[in-house]
Amino acid sequence: MRIMKAYQVTIVMDDEKTRKREIEGLMEAMNAYGLAEGYILTMEEKEELEIDGKQVHVLPTWEWMLREKGNKKSDPNITLMLSYLWAIV
Repeated sequence: MRIMKAYQVTIVMDDEKTRKREIEGLMEAMNAYGLAEGYILTMEEKEELEIDGKQVHVLPTWEWMLREKGNKKSDPNITLMLSYLWAIV
């Protein structure tokens, strides 16, 4: 099995400590699996970052889910898992 995407999930990234932790964790996974882009899913924040030549998409979870719904190659298990995660938050 090949890892195709990397995700971090957090409610907010407005605290500098949280922001650093989420970005570093995502970059570690992206580097380990040779990925050029990754996602940080939040409640409301949206931002595009380029770090060390790699793309980091910070998106509200609802927006990411709408994008994934239209993506024919999307893994339905990821969408289901995130739906459950946000339902309990």
